[in-house]
Amino acid sequence: ESEIDRGAAAAIALRSLVARGLVQEMERDPLTGALLYGTTPYFLEKLGLDSISELPQISPYLPGVEDVGDFDS
Repeated sequence: ESEIDRGAAAAIALRSLVARGLVQEMERDPLTGALLYGTTPYFLEKLGLDSISELPQISPYLPGVEDVGDFDS
């Protein structure tokens, strides 16, 4: 899978989340101009949460810095 394919897949997934009302555009990064997204109240409702702070930490599921290079292929 090329970077373009991954980028297109990510864009499709993001559009799907926006269309379902789970995330929304929040602001633009002042340095890069990239759109920044955030979760909506509907996202929390669908997950049965009162606050985004109730989400579990993702860090235990991420690779260590030493492993990141393994995903560049």
